[in-house]
Amino acid sequence: MFTPSHRKAFAAALVAAALALSACSGNSDGNGSKEDPTGDGISVGRYGGEQLAIGDPVRGGSFTYGLSFSVPTLDSGAAMGGSTEFAMTAVYDSLLRIQPDGSVGAGIAEGVSGDDNLVWTLSLRPDVVFSDGEPFDADAVVAHINRVAAEDSQSLEAADARAITSIEAVDPLTVRFTLSKENSQFPLLLAQGSMSMIASPKAVEERGADFALNPVGAGPFVVDSFTPDGDIVLSRNEKYWDAELPYLDSVRLVPVLDEQSRVSGVLSGDLDASSVTALTKLVEARDQGAIGLEQPRYSGYLIQPNIKNEHLSDIRVRQAISYAIDREGINQVIFDGLQAPMDSYLVALHPFYEGGLVPQYDLATAKELVEEYKAETGVSEISLDLMVNQMQESSDIAALLQQQLAEIGIEMKTSVMEPATMISNIVAGTFDAMLMDRAFPAETTQIFRQAFGADFRNFGSGTNPDFDVLIGRAVSAPSDADRQAVIPEMLEVLSEWMPVVPIVSTGLGRVIGPDVAGFPDGDPNATSSEMFDLRKVWMAKE
Repeated sequence: MFTPSHRKAFAAALVAAALALSACSGNSDGNGSKEDPTGDGISVGRYGGEQLAIGDPVRGGSFTYGLSFSVPTLDSGAAMGGSTEFAMTAVYDSLLRIQPDGSVGAGIAEGVSGDDNLVWTLSLRPDVVFSDGEPFDADAVVAHINRVAAEDSQSLEAADARAITSIEAVDPLTVRFTLSKENSQFPLLLAQGSMSMIASPKAVEERGADFALNPVGAGPFVVDSFTPDGDIVLSRNEKYWDAELPYLDSVRLVPVLDEQSRVSGVLSGDLDASSVTALTKLVEARDQGAIGLEQPRYSGYLIQPNIKNEHLSDIRVRQAISYAIDREGINQVIFDGLQAPMDSYLVALHPFYEGGLVPQYDLATAKELVEEYKAETGVSEISLDLMVNQMQESSDIAALLQQQLAEIGIEMKTSVMEPATMISNIVAGTFDAMLMDRAFPAETTQIFRQAFGADFRNFGSGTNPDFDVLIGRAVSAPSDADRQAVIPEMLEVLSEWMPVVPIVSTGLGRVIGPDVAGFPDGDPNATSSEMFDLRKVWMAKE
């Protein structure tokens, strides 16, 4: 069984989070959560966040959830992230699942094993079928992974899939992967993203381009209707491999891009639940009578420069931007001081956090760096365009950044874009910089590899040979302890290289309406704030 490097550190963080969240919650019930003697149903869940459980699970009912972003496609072979990955999980499920201790365990597959980090064997569950009745077998997995690896693939995991030199259906329930180089993190690729969500090969072939609108997976729900960037209507998959799940009969996923509108939607009864990353919104929702569930998350807002940009390719400009940002000011103005300024490439909650790695507010130093850059290059002005998503908090942060950078002579314009356009620009590299909420899960090596490695697609297109050497050491490490020992060195190189500019941590809360009786806590390792186990939501008895 695969065991990530952060197991002990993550367990300690999990305990700390549980203690903090359960200060008024009583004693353990023996199932990894804490009893709630007040009777409101809120307790600490298996991942260390707050969960809701009023009575025993009830089967049936419909549930309407407000998505943070619109969903452009439901084809699991395409680019995904955020709300799109969450919606796809409902349709496809995941081969493997990340467990509370950070290990990778069974999902729609029974497990994965490997002795040398080069050859991995995936074992599938027997008698699993896609919702169209086709067998969910080794041939289906092979076909899907090959599709993700195809030359014209738009998946963000395409490079990972291409690092597989051979994939073989040993028998109907066994798949063998041989990699081009050792990768101790390979199981994580089967637990999140495109490679984890297997599409029905028959449906892909028969439906062609329409598959993105009318997909077929083996997940807990099937798609009744879907409009790109609009609502998604799901119903229970009666062929789902786990007969006990899901509890819900039907689900409607509604894009509501503004956090305040999502809170208002829950309060008015138009939505049954939604998520917020600004803890101010969670406090407001609680004050107005909604149930608010706070979740730990290893993520933060950061500026992702395109290192190919003529100005941002110079580290002095990136450093100047960091020195110019008043992080505490942003935290106070936008988040009422409830979140945390970032002084590292990992948030303070993270098991491998090391502080003091990111230049902090110092206008004088910022101005000196800008003037030095201009004098040496002959550039008279620095003008950048910041790509921003449609969330209000992102626009608010961008507005403050615009003011703060103007003080050091950098003109920063902002372009608000829908997710599909942002993804297209990211893949094409046609942007100067973007503001993003990025998660760095506790199993840091894999996400660092994807975000900053030379061999894999990264948003900023920057490379660093010293960092690549460390990534190579980490992914080929013979033990968890050996891999963990490399992380501080990677953080040190990031500090010297500065491929991104961290700003402030993001929070995470679920706003829950009165008709919901059961809502699970979410995994802080998830790359999206949207991710929770939709199978385990249940409605109150009528």
